[in-house]
Amino acid sequence: MTKLLPYFLALVLTIVVIYGPSIAGVGFISDDFTLLSNAGSHNFFSPMEGHHYSLLINTLFKLSTKGVIGPPFFHGVALLLHGINSCLILFFMTSCLDISKEKSFVSALLFAINPAGVEALVWCCAVPYTAITSITLISMIIYANHLSMPYSSRISTSILLTSLLILGFLVWDWAILILPILVAIALLLPKKTNFLDELKLLTLPTLAFLTIVILKKVLGMSLGYYFNSFSHVFGIIFLSPFVGIAPIFSKAFYSSLIGITLALTTFSIFLWASTQSKEGLLLFTVFILSQIPQALFGHPQSRYFYFSSFALYATLIIAIPKFPKYALATALLTFASIAYYRIELWKQGSSVAQKMLEDINHAINQHNSKIAIINLPDTYGSESIIWKPFLWRSGRDIFRGMITDKADNHLPTYYIDANYNLIEGRP
Repeated sequence: MTKLLPYFLALVLTIVVIYGPSIAGVGFISDDFTLLSNAGSHNFFSPMEGHHYSLLINTLFKLSTKGVIGPPFFHGVALLLHGINSCLILFFMTSCLDISKEKSFVSALLFAINPAGVEALVWCCAVPYTAITSITLISMIIYANHLSMPYSSRISTSILLTSLLILGFLVWDWAILILPILVAIALLLPKKTNFLDELKLLTLPTLAFLTIVILKKVLGMSLGYYFNSFSHVFGIIFLSPFVGIAPIFSKAFYSSLIGITLALTTFSIFLWASTQSKEGLLLFTVFILSQIPQALFGHPQSRYFYFSSFALYATLIIAIPKFPKYALATALLTFASIAYYRIELWKQGSSVAQKMLEDINHAINQHNSKIAIINLPDTYGSESIIWKPFLWRSGRDIFRGMITDKADNHLPTYYIDANYNLIEGRP
């Protein structure tokens, strides 16, 4: 462990340099406003959203409504966990996969920059994605290390994994990935013993997993969104490696002939890399498993790539015999530039949302009545940008019904111009 200390310090320093100066300017935005609106009167032990139950979210936003903490605290928690996660990835790859320190460090370093997962670090309500990643990585390390430990440790390991699984579901429902990933480790980790014996170790976690899923249904929590079509699911998974390493192009480009060709080429490269070793196959399997929930139930978003990005980067890096220094420097600089661009996008969107919030509240107070707002934007930035910051996806709840987007001759009417200014009258 002490031999890895310089690498740990380098990872933390990278995170501070890349995220420290910029992330501080990102305030509450979009869904944050809904949670702030609900937190004051909400039952602490029930979900603030239909299918997302999180003690972490409930605690943080209740403290926010009392004025105890603000966005800087959320960002501090996210960056602290991000630093821990980067170090856990380095430890997992060196101690559990026996990958060289150099290749493990490069993989962890790319994860530390993490241009694909920026949303999980800058959006306050996305903090649980960093927390559940910590729990998932710790579970992976404990289970993988157990495979070379004496049989007598089986019960204590099983109880520990079950406890982590339960804790994971209390933090965020992305804990649904933990059990499938542990099964993949039992199946694909090179130094595994007997596969069936290792699956038996997961009996108690499996029972806990099923109990939690059933309880969520019984208690009225939905298990996700509507299922996407097969073609939609296939398209998301097929495109995900390309988007994961290059989250900078326009929506039109990804669906163009050139974009699809590059996506096919990228997927083929990673598929080839995964066949070069069992470690690579395990990592690429982890990446694909991590894409399934968003492919089945949701729409591609940056925060869904936060955890899985390390497995994507590592799959390719361990398959390359020697990574040229100029190529590494280019990759790091490119990743840092993309990450900085995406952080700035959220920073600007946050500033716009805050100004609009103040202007709208001023208009409501000025008229002392409900007002109509035409063209209230849902997102910030050009329509061509992928993973744009949300402005009012569901955040308009903070106005407590005092605004409507339907023009009404009996209500004071405003509109939002191209520069996000609130202007009285009709466009």
